[in-house]
Amino acid sequence: MNANLNAQTVWLTWRRIMCEQPLASAVLAGRVDDLQQRFSLTDDEYAVAREYANEASGARWFVENYRFRMRNSFLNALENGAPLTLRALLADGHDVHELGAGFLDTVGWRDYGPFVYTYCAEALAFLRNDAAAVRLPGMADLMGLEAAAVTMLRRVGALDEAARKQATGSASASAGQFDDASIVWVRSPYCELYRSSTQLAKWLREKGTLGREPLPAVPGVYVAYYVDDERAHRFGMLPERAAQIHDALVQPADRAALNARLAARGLAPVTDADARAFELLRQCRAIDVSRG
Repeated sequence: MNANLNAQTVWLTWRRIMCEQPLASAVLAGRVDDLQQRFSLTDDEYAVAREYANEASGARWFVENYRFRMRNSFLNALENGAPLTLRALLADGHDVHELGAGFLDTVGWRDYGPFVYTYCAEALAFLRNDAAAVRLPGMADLMGLEAAAVTMLRRVGALDEAARKQATGSASASAGQFDDASIVWVRSPYCELYRSSTQLAKWLREKGTLGREPLPAVPGVYVAYYVDDERAHRFGMLPERAAQIHDALVQPADRAALNARLAARGLAPVTDADARAFELLRQCRAIDVSRG
């Protein structure tokens, strides 16, 4: 490389060559005549690109190795944050590396480094908008549920130790003691709800059917919740009434405030018949209780 070329220009141009497939193809094939016009290169950038074109055999290995590593990083992000989605995509016959290349094209072949859950969240958002990736009924909802899990895990990861202790601590009172005016229900950071349009429970119970059998159109409310002692998360289901109560707890509320919010949504107030809904919310760490 010409020592007179600016180091930052060299790096930024090299970065473009690694990340932009059309530019890489032209440079590595030595097609430099119209390179400056086609890719809007400055004179200095064009000089750098010509240098790499003259050393195409050496540059090719680095470009291909980088792109191979980035495609593998896509698989790794799904493996860590959305393993069921990865398994279902493979079972449905998708080339996950090609899906990864498609995603990376949209983010400039960004290297996410250690931010695996950020990577996974953006990858799932991309996949849910890819008609081929979600061709099997249920696939989009599976991605949505695992995206909810990733949202919850990122939120938990952002809590400091004091906040975690505060969030995990609960009052000795049961979440279902509605006649205690001192109880305040609080939405927990350790759970995320997802409303599915398909019967995800089948895939969650029978992993062998993941990505192999379409799911019937049976709506349901699913949760992803954090299991502290295992440092993992689990999935579950909630009745619609429990989801309504959870949705109304945008801010902490005692019974009177919660009933006011439910009424504003056209929903019935809390009664003793809701004891089971509150208990399920507590079991999946969707709510805590404190005393006002």
